[in-house]
Amino acid sequence: MSVNWYGLDFLRLTESELARNMAKAGGYFASKLRGYLNDSQSYKRTPSGGYVGLDPSVPGGFPKKLSGQLQRSITWELDRQKFVLTVGTNLKGYPKFLQLGTTVMKPRPWLSLGFDKTKDAIARIIVTGK
Repeated sequence: MSVNWYGLDFLRLTESELARNMAKAGGYFASKLRGYLNDSQSYKRTPSGGYVGLDPSVPGGFPKKLSGQLQRSITWELDRQKFVLTVGTNLKGYPKFLQLGTTVMKPRPWLSLGFDKTKDAIARIIVTGK
């Protein structure tokens, strides 16, 4: 009796399925983050054209939306060579200030809160594709 082993074919199929599932997980997580950041608040415009929120978010929670720029900037990218999925924003400064806080503002950890709420579903999608 002989056994034929098609290791490279198996590896290629496995890598392809993993990449497909990771892409699904990236889209899912980015979509969920956008939803978590979709809580609007009343605001007034400043003379310089900026926004001042009249009902700010509580420290430790998701930030409330003023202009929606952070929500629209959520994106994801998959490096299929290294199997690294990156989900975040392409904005500088503001998202980091919200996530970590500043000397005058306590954190609104939108990225880590979002991951904590969805990590089980993300893991399921990566493993099963569903």
